[in-house]
Amino acid sequence: MILVLGFSACAGTQDGDGRNEMGEMQNNGTAGNGSALDYANLTPEQQAALAACEQATGQRSFDNCPVNVLCSSLSPSSVLPIVVTFEALTNTCPWTNQNDPSGPEDVNNLSVRNRYTRARVEQVRDLAPSLAVPEGQAAVFCSVDISVRSLRPDGLFRYDDDLLFLFGGKDATSGAVGGALLTTRNRDMPNSMMKPVTELPGVSWPQYSWPSIVNTELSNDAPQLYCLGQESADPNNPSCNIPETQQSGEFFIRMSSELAGRLGLRAALNKNYNLSVVVTGDNDAEPDCKHDGFEATVNVGYILLPELSLPGLI
Repeated sequence: MILVLGFSACAGTQDGDGRNEMGEMQNNGTAGNGSALDYANLTPEQQAALAACEQATGQRSFDNCPVNVLCSSLSPSSVLPIVVTFEALTNTCPWTNQNDPSGPEDVNNLSVRNRYTRARVEQVRDLAPSLAVPEGQAAVFCSVDISVRSLRPDGLFRYDDDLLFLFGGKDATSGAVGGALLTTRNRDMPNSMMKPVTELPGVSWPQYSWPSIVNTELSNDAPQLYCLGQESADPNNPSCNIPETQQSGEFFIRMSSELAGRLGLRAALNKNYNLSVVVTGDNDAEPDCKHDGFEATVNVGYILLPELSLPGLI
């Protein structure tokens, strides 16, 4: 099983305007909140990003600069490989009786009920430590390519009941797992999770929270694939695939540059670079809340920017 999760915000190298007197822009830039930006203390990569923004917007500023424009200055050396492992889940769901306050830690998992989403197990892998972002800086993702190797001997991948793959997002107060829903085979789940993205005006995504799906009825219809940003399925050029529940198969995701840029900007604004997997169950003691283990190699292309510059990006 190979999972390719690719999303790129690069728009290609833009032609320069012949400017080579970088000193004339010194201390003239602004951060995204209108604050003066000390151009002299920007790194060469940040200088190149600001120059790309200026060429596109006519302003020596990160204000109103599209993420794909500043990402056009990204150098190949800025791509960092990160390896994360999602160990196999081999135990059944941590069921509990919703009327029993002395139940297990996940007290909002429910007791068994056939054809309803009653319990889940969540796994979170934080990419931030590998990024080693300095104080006062933020990592804006420009491209992400994830290749996954199943840890099964036959290389295939299996799960039960539903599996959700998420990026970013975690409640700062409760610590609850969240994030944009990247893919699932349960097409009904995105509908219950859809809501505006606070950090990106005018954008709405399915955003995972356990309360939004717990105790929802499982459809009797054939499983339908969902991928974030996928408006229609093209059988000749699919943007994603995930096996149907309780079956082995191929698993991959490809994303548009626009969507990648938005995901990367939101991650930087929240300082949240989590990849998460959620697997659910209804009532089966043997297979529910389980998935095969897999290893993900995450190749991240990103730019470090001053935190003050982030609110102005679009």
